[in-house]
Amino acid sequence: MTAHIALTGITKTYRRGADEVPVLNGVDLEIQRGERVAIMGRSGSGKSTLLNILGCLDEPSSGGYLLDGVDVAHLPDDDLSKVRNRTFGFVFQAFHLLKGMTIVENVELPMEYSNVSEKDQRHRALELLELVGLGHRVSHRPSELSGGERQRVAIARALANRPSILLADEPTGALDTRAQVAILELLTQIHASLGTTMIIVTHDPKVAEELGDRTIRISDGRVET
Repeated sequence: MTAHIALTGITKTYRRGADEVPVLNGVDLEIQRGERVAIMGRSGSGKSTLLNILGCLDEPSSGGYLLDGVDVAHLPDDDLSKVRNRTFGFVFQAFHLLKGMTIVENVELPMEYSNVSEKDQRHRALELLELVGLGHRVSHRPSELSGGERQRVAIARALANRPSILLADEPTGALDTRAQVAILELLTQIHASLGTTMIIVTHDPKVAEELGDRTIRISDGRVET
């Protein structure tokens, strides 16, 4: 069976002035469709860089990346943008919601780039806000919500285009304990109902245990074996 994601010999080096700084050093990794994977590592280990490459937000310096058997490692920017919009949903620690929009408008936003009609955008956004337990607050703005509620909106937005892969970078890192528990339960529910492949970067062993079918540990830019 073809892996949903297959990385081979992935490296990433950044240039800082005259210096080259290696961040990933030959990462090999396979993730199957519907799997839940937690990526753990110390600060500076390369885990967020790996997540960015997995989500086609960044290009590897070398190596191969097959997404459902198709090489996406070095696609042109326009093609990468289409892959990102079609395949991935992103959830970040800082939420990245637009303050001037209501939460339903925030959820609709990704669909504006997918040729979805306005009527269908609104229907889908309302449906997703119900899914994350915020159907009663659709006209509120992010500033009127708690941190946990804002993360729920961010998760709804990430699901707007029905992605096959959900990528989350420290999704509970900015939340208090009660909100953390609620978000973990929500992500577990989403996986159970939608079967979405989930890749979660976290420093928290509890999050990794709750959300990961397996945990991948990164150290010095390499996957520990």
